[in-house]
Amino acid sequence: MFDLDQERKHLKALGVRKLRDFCKNYKINGYATPCKQGGIDGLVEFLLQRPSLCSPY
Repeated sequence: MFDLDQERKHLKALGVRKLRDFCKNYKINGYATPCKQGGIDGLVEFLLQRPSLCSPY
């Protein structure tokens, strides 16, 4: 298990541009809408909700 607050902090530190580039490069569908609606906070929440990105396996 990992600390969600700590993960949010780390992802926000990367910045919205790097997170968008990550989503684009790894072909993660659906990232544009949360990014447009919620900015970096929306994008961070979107990424944390994806099971493949949160799982240590």
